[in-house]
Amino acid sequence: MKCKYVFGVALALIVASCLVQGSQADLKSDFHEFLALVPRNRIGYIAARHFIMDEQFRVALKYLRSSQFAQTWRRIRNTGEFLDLVGYLQTHNVSLPALQDVTAAIDKLPNQLRAFRIPSKVPVTVMMQRNLVSFMREVMQSMPRARFSGLMARKVSEGGDFARLYGAVKQEEFKQLVAKAKTSPNLAPSWRELRRNNIEINDFIQLAYEILSWGP
Repeated sequence: MKCKYVFGVALALIVASCLVQGSQADLKSDFHEFLALVPRNRIGYIAARHFIMDEQFRVALKYLRSSQFAQTWRRIRNTGEFLDLVGYLQTHNVSLPALQDVTAAIDKLPNQLRAFRIPSKVPVTVMMQRNLVSFMREVMQSMPRARFSGLMARKVSEGGDFARLYGAVKQEEFKQLVAKAKTSPNLAPSWRELRRNNIEINDFIQLAYEILSWGP
């Protein structure tokens, strides 16, 4: 699997966890600047090692390729808790069109993943118990954190769409809405299904806030 795509999957999960969204043009440009800082060769090496050696990682990506994940994602985005998060971001002048971009990207994940060949068998003696979160933590350790921090600070100081999004998701009210979604009875079946497939939503939300902490 191409390293750019593997990172894109992991990034998409973080984006979905925190419902990151913004204006259709400017935020796309901002995110391209962040992606340009990603050490893709290093991440490709990490991804290949996880694919070969880590059973939980393969199980999670197999699930993401499935129609079952697509159905679960549709259920999540149709809940009142999801809509509350969207409404909150809109009250902070974060526009709706990028939500459509994010949901459309996640809608396409199963089909996109099916286009890549993932090894189905590896020697049992080299199987390990790492997962998507382990992969993301290793990716984060490989990131040029100082350059990310500098770019985030510049984007915030410019006062554009990224600054509004950044400010909104760091507010206590947004964190409370996320906490409500994490414990919602409406979403509990979806969280259990993700967990059965080695995708722990709480871990991804924590990772997202760790990345946000790199900013000002």
